[in-house]
Amino acid sequence: MRDGADRQRMAIERAGIRRIAEALEKQLRLAIPNAESVDGAVERLGLGEKELEDAILEMINNAVLLGQDIGRSQINAIYGVEKQFEGVDWEALAGDAITWATGHARDLVVELQQTSRETLRKGITQWTGTGAGVGALFATLEKMGFGFDRRRARLIAETEVTNAFAKGEVMAWENSDVVVGKEWRTANDERVCPICAPLGGIRFGSEGAEPASISDQLRRAEQTGLGDQFTHPGGRSAAGGFAGQRFDRPPAHPNCRCWLVPVTRMR
Repeated sequence: MRDGADRQRMAIERAGIRRIAEALEKQLRLAIPNAESVDGAVERLGLGEKELEDAILEMINNAVLLGQDIGRSQINAIYGVEKQFEGVDWEALAGDAITWATGHARDLVVELQQTSRETLRKGITQWTGTGAGVGALFATLEKMGFGFDRRRARLIAETEVTNAFAKGEVMAWENSDVVVGKEWRTANDERVCPICAPLGGIRFGSEGAEPASISDQLRRAEQTGLGDQFTHPGGRSAAGGFAGQRFDRPPAHPNCRCWLVPVTRMR
């Protein structure tokens, strides 16, 4: 089931990356249509805000609704019957998901716009007085890493699809009669960071993450109640610096690769 869910999530991510990148690039063109219009560019960023928000909202809507569907399917796969969700109004639950997505997208765009304004302001300051054309300004913005290109679009999409998908799963689990908690899972490889490794049952040492046997990883993975937050257990080396930090669900950081699984009552 996870492979199928991953394929669907990746499809949502790819579509999101494309639309968000197009919206960011258009936003920059509207803000700086030519070299003579650099003055006032920061204020003109608002001209492309609606298109950016529409792209993000569509992506988050699709991800949270997919999460609900997968969360429902996970429980059916465990128990084999739909009766574990008796009485659930799935249309109302989907409406709750869309309401959450709308508010989250709006809040996210406010944050992104603030970052864009700060990046553009710094880029213009660096470019002013150099005598270079406006293309040099665009190149400066790209190097700053929080600009108006596909790289930033990918960061937004991968992070927010992970977030919305996990939110949707938990919404479905909360309406079942059998899910009592959630468990953090992470990849079992050397790329896992000091934040996610201890949460997902991987030890983190001086040379990085230490892949474990599947049984050891699952035994050590952090669990918590559906309505509770995960608490970072700390650990050795860099992992110790995150001890006590709390997370509702993945992502724990931008580009986080983690996911959740339901903790169910024994039959």
